[in-house]
Amino acid sequence: MRALLILNFIWIFSPLESKHPPGHLEPLGSHQPPLGSIEITDFVPSSQDFFEQYALPGEPVLFKGAAKKMPAFSKWTDEYLSENFGQEAIDVEEGKKENRSLATFNFKLKDFIMRYKNEDIYMVESLPVKMREEYALLKSIGCGGFTNMLQDAVVWFSSGGTKSVLHYDAVDNINCLFDGTKELLMINKSHLLQAHIDKVNGAFSSVDVDKVDMYKFPGLQTIPYYKVLMEPGDCLFIPARWVHQVRSYGQRNLAVNIWWAHFVKFNQSDCESSPYKDKDLIPLSQFDFHPQEAIRQGTLQTMGEKPVNLEQWLELIQAEASGREEELSLIPRDVLEQNFHEIDSNKDGFVSSEEIYDVKYDELERLLGYVEEDEEQDEEDNVDGTEEQDTQPEETSEHSTEGKTDNTDHNHMEL
Repeated sequence: MRALLILNFIWIFSPLESKHPPGHLEPLGSHQPPLGSIEITDFVPSSQDFFEQYALPGEPVLFKGAAKKMPAFSKWTDEYLSENFGQEAIDVEEGKKENRSLATFNFKLKDFIMRYKNEDIYMVESLPVKMREEYALLKSIGCGGFTNMLQDAVVWFSSGGTKSVLHYDAVDNINCLFDGTKELLMINKSHLLQAHIDKVNGAFSSVDVDKVDMYKFPGLQTIPYYKVLMEPGDCLFIPARWVHQVRSYGQRNLAVNIWWAHFVKFNQSDCESSPYKDKDLIPLSQFDFHPQEAIRQGTLQTMGEKPVNLEQWLELIQAEASGREEELSLIPRDVLEQNFHEIDSNKDGFVSSEEIYDVKYDELERLLGYVEEDEEQDEEDNVDGTEEQDTQPEETSEHSTEGKTDNTDHNHMEL
């Protein structure tokens, strides 16, 4: 009888004592089923249709098989890459589960290919110039302003098993998968605050994606999400500020994504004059990257459509510098005021969106980037990654991440 009472006591009280929120200490997404699927299509739209239906409103879409006609899809075997691009210097991350405290190494591509299947390493590198002829832009971003906003193209290459942090990118991107599979957990930007992006400068969360602490990150207890499965040849549009986490699978996993600054006005005349308007695929080698354009577009989006006076301009700068207040504090107020008056080309006491558009590309960093001169020069020296790199395997001082800052770049986290 006593034993029976003890068992009843355990049965009654133990569940109450051990009950945790759904998904606690389980992989991200275990708390509830996904909402369903994002839009999936085997049709690649024109630049204008893509802009109006997906890019402008920020709606993700998966283009099934869109990359299969790219030269890279059929050519980029390990043997081909070693033979044709093996001498290219690349960054290799330590650890396929993203951890920003780990090291980054510099290899030659052929050395990485010899080692990646047997080591816990991950290639994350801007697409070398020589390889850009074989990677193509989809016609959806071939004109209308997209090519003027290109930020970077990055190669993601591993033996599968990679896990990104939960993060978002401040710019738009399309990821095309050539080998392996990827599974993405995607959260609408409307739930950004609920996602616990506590690493503001890097735009990512410190949550362990394999063992989510639902008490430390309570917003994740009920956050809605989508699941997306990418197969070889698929291309996925991930809108700016959509929070996502990525896992890759397969013996070999190879993808390239292209980033561009989000913009709000489609340039129809650019399409009418484009020599590529009737092409389904356009070699990336035909275009340059313009990383500073993200600064212009970020300012325009923060400012809105109405011109702003000096005091409103200074408030706008404060809003844009969220997470960078210490950097901004180093810039004297009179310099910020001088920048305002320089941008105000008609001297009416207001800065308009037209005047922002009129700022020359090589002046964007100085007038809108709010950085000191030495930092500005460092940026110019490294635009497009064209500066010669050391080809000897060498450990760098910090973990490679997919970008720089939320305001001007895209944060190198797996896509």
